[in-house]
Amino acid sequence: MSALNSWQRRRAGHRMAVDRTRSPRAAFWTVWILAVIVAGCSTGGRGGPAGAVPGTSGMLSEAEISRIPKEHRSAVLAALARAGDNWPEMAFALRNAEDAHVEAVAFLVANMPDRDLASLKGAFILENVELAYKAREETPWGKGIPDEIFLNDVLPYASLNERRDDWRRDFYERFLPVVRDCKTAGEAAVKINAEAFQMLGVEYHATKRPKPDQSPYETMEAKYASCTGLTIIVVDACRAVGIPMRVAGTPSWTTKRGNHTWSEVWDGQWRFMDGAGLNKGWLAADAAKADPTDPMHCIYASSFKKTPIHFPLVWDRSLKCVNAVDVTPFYLGRQKVEIQVLDKPGGKPVAADVVLCLDGSVYAKGSTQTGSNDGGTLRFELPANQEFEVHIAAAGKPKAARGTLRTTQDPERRTTFFLKEQLIHENR
Repeated sequence: MSALNSWQRRRAGHRMAVDRTRSPRAAFWTVWILAVIVAGCSTGGRGGPAGAVPGTSGMLSEAEISRIPKEHRSAVLAALARAGDNWPEMAFALRNAEDAHVEAVAFLVANMPDRDLASLKGAFILENVELAYKAREETPWGKGIPDEIFLNDVLPYASLNERRDDWRRDFYERFLPVVRDCKTAGEAAVKINAEAFQMLGVEYHATKRPKPDQSPYETMEAKYASCTGLTIIVVDACRAVGIPMRVAGTPSWTTKRGNHTWSEVWDGQWRFMDGAGLNKGWLAADAAKADPTDPMHCIYASSFKKTPIHFPLVWDRSLKCVNAVDVTPFYLGRQKVEIQVLDKPGGKPVAADVVLCLDGSVYAKGSTQTGSNDGGTLRFELPANQEFEVHIAAAGKPKAARGTLRTTQDPERRTTFFLKEQLIHENR
């Protein structure tokens, strides 16, 4: 019997217990009474529940907390405290997650907005996590997605402040057949973008749509959406089949009035997607005139992981709950970069995994292959005038070597890295 069915059965009894403690007063006394009972049984009436961590009111035991990865542990405990009357739902998801899925559940709980901590069901979280991993295993591009990208740009159940719909299973079943023959995430994303709106019976209309920040099912019911609502549908459809996708947008163009929202897909690196394909179309010219010195004219990409800045929601500027990264440099200018890894100057190509990080986060990833016609060359299109940290993990090496790559304003460049011990020597 599947794990999903197992925790759903446990969920039935759990929900009855949770429903009885919905009011804050009832929740307080229920938790207090249970704590006293457990304390009396476990410690002879002295102290709190056996194995509980101080400050968590017995929400999770020490053993349960120890399952949570250290990098998320303190944030998860803080989130449980902010969940208020809904903390049993968050604790339920953490307790019942499969060992292989604990990190994903912890990531969601640690980073979700407070409104979600106070309202989402544990079963909703668990099913979203299970289906995200299922898509990762069943698609050609899934296994090559770095964990960091998967957690932040495939796993999340929402992008902005839209209503939280239970779309993942529905969209998985609708769109997996659409991308069945696709080989890469980019190819699959372009195909979904071309077919999703007709499949779902929706189209663009700036005034017939009920509101800008529509959820997928709100858009399907209304049959109309603005650029934001349509982008949310595409992002969710892609995430449902394991494609890393995020919302991008600007609060205000420099070339004309109004805002705009679109999507970015990760297929080895981040690329923007328009009706014309990847990194091309009318959007490119207007976005290239963004103003990096003015927050209203910058370009942002959504992030589920907490960041220092927020995604500007022009329909409600008071909301600061959507995290973001500033991606303006990618739109202002890009450089086509070719990377080759050799064992020594003038030597042979090395089969290796190459990861480029920008501002501490994974930006691009690829693998060089020996014996290929292009000499194992990787090709990226990167934002100009940026310094990337390079990690190269070659076969037979105990750990990855590190170096740096600085892009310039030149249209193209070719870079060769020579591996020597654990240092990377770059031939510019």
